[in-house]
Amino acid sequence: GGQAGKIVSPSSVNGDAVTTIAASSLTTEQKAEIKSVYIPDSVTKIGDYAFASCYGLESIVLPEGVEEIGESAFSNCCNFRSVDIPSSVRKIGRYAFSGCGLSYVELPEGIETLEDSAFAYNYKLCKIIVPSTVKYISDTAFYNYDVLVEIVNNSDLDINFTNSGSSAKTIVDKNGNRIYKEGITDCEVIIKNGLLFVKEDGKYTLRSYIGTEDTVALPLKINGCDYAIYLFDGAKNVILPSGWKTIDESAFSYSRTTYDRSMLESIVIPDSVTEIGCSAFSDCVNLKSVVIPNSVEYIGGYAFLNCSSLTEIVVPESVVQM
Repeated sequence: GGQAGKIVSPSSVNGDAVTTIAASSLTTEQKAEIKSVYIPDSVTKIGDYAFASCYGLESIVLPEGVEEIGESAFSNCCNFRSVDIPSSVRKIGRYAFSGCGLSYVELPEGIETLEDSAFAYNYKLCKIIVPSTVKYISDTAFYNYDVLVEIVNNSDLDINFTNSGSSAKTIVDKNGNRIYKEGITDCEVIIKNGLLFVKEDGKYTLRSYIGTEDTVALPLKINGCDYAIYLFDGAKNVILPSGWKTIDESAFSYSRTTYDRSMLESIVIPDSVTEIGCSAFSDCVNLKSVVIPNSVEYIGGYAFLNCSSLTEIVVPESVVQM
């Protein structure tokens, strides 16, 4: 039961405590509408396929006491951007979080088993922290093509580029020693004020916001250096800093699948910006507000393609090329 967009699981049925959340019988349309789920403290297992393909699901609170997250429990929850896994969890099953929208995962101390493809196919996943308690990790647990940047391994397991670390570009062991995949000499993930940056070959790229605020003011520099923005997601409202000059190609673009959607609702563009790149905001279906300042001279192709919530864009006279 629950209000629109939210599922509330009962703590008991006919006087018996609810201990397992089983697979749902929701329709595809209902799954697309669910944004949050409340689970009672009595639950010890999230069952197989419990919330699989709940495309609208953005967040969930898992209570302390949950010990197992079953097979495909949250698979293909493509708008699921963050999860706080309680320290009581011991096992994460096959495909449990595959196909989600996670960009950062910090697994708590207590987890012992990560099965096949547990966090696979998260197309934005940049960093995973593995706790010291882990005893088994499937070779495919973190399989994410070449998207995954960094694994921090606090366990005694040998995570390397031929097993569960095969998708990563760099791995840090429990002693702080960092190794790189062949051909890579400089690569790391940096998180500041909830903003997740990837540093590669001395260049910084902003990838996502993993904090809790709705509105995020971006810095002009990171560690004294300029940075690019690429496929950024995770904030409803973004304020670009004064002095920012170019909104890069695909900076906020969000072209994924039928049910994926960008969170971005508004963007504040300072009058220092002169260029908006190709596909800069394409498929930002929730973008409602954008004012293009008179400083802008160039707007690239498809810059606002499929921004279906944007009813009007005023293009200033300063724009000489579109």
